[in-house]
Parts: sequence; C-alpha cells; structure tokens
Amino acid sequence: MGIQVIFFLFLLFSIKYAAENNCPSSYCANSSFSIHFPFWLESQQSPNCESPGFNLSCNYQGTTVLDLPYSGQFFVGYISYYIGQIQLTDPNNCLPRRLMSLNLSSSPFMAVSYQNYTFLSCPRNQATGFTALTTAIDCLSNSTTRILATQYQSEVMRLYMCKKIITLPVPVSYLYEHGLPLKLELTWNVSSFNNPVGASNHQSVFRIITVSFLSLALIVPALIICLVCCICMMRRENHRGGDTIPTSAEAALLMNVAAGLDESMIESYKKVTIGESRRIPGPNGITCTICLADYGPKEIVKLMPECEHCFHVECIDKRLRTSSNCPIYRNSPVTLTNL
Repeated sequence: MGIQVIFFLFLLFSIKYAAENNCPSSYCANSSFSIHFPFWLESQQSPNCESPGFNLSCNYQGTTVLDLPYSGQFFVGYISYYIGQIQLTDPNNCLPRRLMSLNLSSSPFMAVSYQNYTFLSCPRNQATGFTALTTAIDCLSNSTTRILATQYQSEVMRLYMCKKIITLPVPVSYLYEHGLPLKLELTWNVSSFNNPVGASNHQSVFRIITVSFLSLALIVPALIICLVCCICMMRRENHRGGDTIPTSAEAALLMNVAAGLDESMIESYKKVTIGESRRIPGPNGITCTICLADYGPKEIVKLMPECEHCFHVECIDKRLRTSSNCPIYRNSPVTLTNL
C-alpha cells in the first residue's frame, strides 16, 4: 500500500511538472498550420517558450506575420518543422522589391541556397520575346519601362537596350532555378532545437512519465529488498530469544489457552533420542525452531502430542511452563485433542 501511494504521488508530480512547463500550439485564424516551438505567438506564450527571432503575430485578417529585422514584415505561407523551412510572401505582392533589400544578418533564418540574378531596366517596346531567359517584374514596371530579372545578363543586354540596375544573390529553394522565385523560402538550424524545455505538451508528459516509471523501477525493488531484510532480521532476533512475535490473531488465540502446563504433564510428553542420521519422525527438520540450533546425534528431543513437532527438551520444557501451545502449530494439546 505504501509503495502504491509513493507511485501515485510521484506520477501526480510528474504530470503537474509537465503541465507547468509545456508550450502548447497556437494558431492564427486564417492560417492552416500550427505555431509551436521554436516559433511562438506574441502575448500568448510563457517566457520559457520564447525563442529570440521566432516570434510571430496575427494581423487583423487572421494571417500569420513574421517581422524580419531590417527587412520588415512578411506573410507566412507555411512552416515545415520537420525539415526546418518557412515560406514567406510580400503583403504588397511585390517580392522582387523586397529581395533587392533583404537582410537576414540579425535573424535566425538563412537561405536554402543562393543564386545570382541581375535586375535590368529595359524599354517596354523592346523587352519582349525573351521570356525564356528573363522574368518580368510587373510590380516594378510602368508604361514606358519594363523591369526584368535574369541569370543571363550578357545575352539580354546584347540584344536589347537595357540598363543594369543591380546584380545580387537571391535566396532560392534549389540551385539552378529558372525564374525569379515568387515566394521566399528560408530555413533555420533544426538541430539547435531538438530538446527544448517544454517543446510539446504531449512530448513533455511522455518524457517525464517515462523517467518516473524508470526511476520507480529502480526504487521499488530496493525498498522491497530493504523491507524483507528488516523482517528477516526481526524474526531472527525473536527466534534467538526463544519465541516468535505473534500476530494479532495469534495473540487472541493465546489468550484462550492455558498459561502453562504443570510438571507432570510436561514429563508425560514423548522423548526421542536422535540417531546418527539425525532423522526425526513427524513433520520435523534437523533444526530446533526455538533456539535455531541443529540437532546432533544422541541428543534427546521431545514431541508435542497430536502435531508431533519436536524441540530440544530444555527448550520446550521452558516454553511449556509459561505457555501450553506448540511454538509452530500455535495450538495447545487440549485444543488439538478437541478438533
């Protein structure tokens, strides 16, 4: 019973600890993905769940928003926690303008890969028919000028009267992507967040309960062994003193039998001389259960009537003067006779 109580209290503490240290998932109303560690929703997480640079927010339309230092706000399209990738779009639908000034130096995010693109300003009436090598950027173009992005600057400028604006490395999802990416895909170091404190409610509870069971698997056997050893030592001490400690039921039975026998009754009990084989008739071993000493050849033992349990003469005589019951059977000769 005591072990069960200890187990229950240990399990209760484990679950309480997990509940206090978990980082539950959050959502923005218009997003199809969950927000959980290492990402966190501003004003909705406990301090131990807040990882610098991974803070998100929900705008008034319920869209998830990421604010990159020095680069401004982006809408979050999706988050892949397994591969560590986040997809971003421009709220004003003009990602090329944002790419031309993108700065990731103060954020935990990095590009999957980079590819050089040259941005060109071309006369609108000439910058046509070259779509295989260029990407037209309508949000930066006007009625007289078309802005193009290309990986083939020399070919385009050789054929058309275009002016170079800038050449810069653009984050891409994979190398040798043909056109300018329409969405910004970034990654983070997933290995840095393998074992966060309270990363997931279910994972935290599972881990702590598992540790609890493993701990109990080591503690409980040790407690049982200690308990058994203590009981054995107590019984051994009682045997050496010439008696065993009766249970409550045994004590009640002892109160109903005679306190002891007279000398004539004691002397009437049968005696047996032990032979060289030390074998004794009846349900007996080779050890006196009163003094715990082994019987020797030619020693005399005395038998209790009916049950035929044997003891050293001096041991049982001393016992019978104060108690009439058999030390093993716990019944008196009178009680056994009347059964």
